[in-house]
Amino acid sequence: MPHDPRRRTPRKSRRPADFAGIVVENPVPLDLMALPSSRLLIALAARRWGVDEAMLASESRDTLVVAARHHAMWLLRTHRRCSLQQIGRLLGGRDHTTVISGIEKHIARMEGRVPVPFVWTPARIDSVVRFARTGAVLDDVVRNFKFSYADLYRCPSYPRLKALSGIEFSYRQIEAAQRGKAGHGGARHA
Repeated sequence: MPHDPRRRTPRKSRRPADFAGIVVENPVPLDLMALPSSRLLIALAARRWGVDEAMLASESRDTLVVAARHHAMWLLRTHRRCSLQQIGRLLGGRDHTTVISGIEKHIARMEGRVPVPFVWTPARIDSVVRFARTGAVLDDVVRNFKFSYADLYRCPSYPRLKALSGIEFSYRQIEAAQRGKAGHGGARHA
């Protein structure tokens, strides 16, 4: 059958499963490849810190978003050799002095001079959920793992943690009420 230019050929769709078997064991260092796109570098920084890419260009001052934004600034400057003005435009129209400050802050963070914000990893989430299943309330979780309530609220499994701790809190209230009744021993005050 001859090819008819008016007839469209069906597009082959690529499913995510098509790439499931591809694993790069020894990836080529970033410097030896062609320059990575700005979009890729921004996506890498967002993924590293667990935030949405769109948040990097937003006005958000959340510690994780700020750390991711600084990381993206550093990546764009070192791997794309973008100008400070270009980086500022890519990340929400920021001033070049803000970009300089962000790059310096990220370098200080890498050197350990500035604390790294808390990031939820799958292993951390798993250990906190396992601890909550032992009968801990949210206060116990914060005390045991030594992070802030803001970090706890940011946990992807927070609804499940809250439900587990709510059940335990109810049990504790029931036990306290039963101890209170048992302590009075049925003696009535006149």
